[in-house]
Amino acid sequence: MAVGRLRPRTTEELLAGVLDRLRRLETRTSVTVGGPAGAYVLEVNEAGELTARHAATGHVTVVAVPAPEGG
Repeated sequence: MAVGRLRPRTTEELLAGVLDRLRRLETRTSVTVGGPAGAYVLEVNEAGELTARHAATGHVTVVAVPAPEGG
């Protein structure tokens, strides 16, 4: 795998990258975002919540929850 030089990124570029990885969750059970030291694994749990688990510490944060039915 080729490794390119890191360059400063705008907020828009960073958000576009995260949104792209979120779209990949439609066909995968999880996707990793970020570098080795600060990577997060995005997953959808059994309750349908989008969670972010820090790869190094294992700390889990709920990022989004499903909309309530009928609402």
